[in-house]
Amino acid sequence: MIVLKKIGLLLCLIGMIAGGCTSDPKPPPLPPTTVPMEKLSGTWEVSHAERNGRNTATLEGIYFTFTEDKKLISNFNLSLEERTVPYQMRGDTLVALSTPEQPYLIQSLTETGIVLRTKMEGYLFKLVLKTKEEPPLNEDTEES
Repeated sequence: MIVLKKIGLLLCLIGMIAGGCTSDPKPPPLPPTTVPMEKLSGTWEVSHAERNGRNTATLEGIYFTFTEDKKLISNFNLSLEERTVPYQMRGDTLVALSTPEQPYLIQSLTETGIVLRTKMEGYLFKLVLKTKEEPPLNEDTEES
């Protein structure tokens, strides 16, 4: 009788241990994006910005470059230094894989403009970006 109780207890312990050992759950798949990603690559500069719903001119000179190999090059940070970080899309949110991660909701994207929304240091930002215009080449127009 005592042997049966010990066997029953042993089987119960084995069942509890086996039930507690599960593999790590797979992360849920990333939601699909509705953003036309083929339009994202290139350099964009801030043409209009809002901080906490109010217009701000303090972001003049801020730019974002999105490369085809999913890198973000930008000076939109507290130090205004250019930084390059990888990014990934999570639905319609572009997430800069920096430390800490910086999400940007892509509200709209056309061939000539992007509207991004993000939160940084407790401030809500709306950034309206336009394609960066390259300076004209300095052509020599004098005839000899």
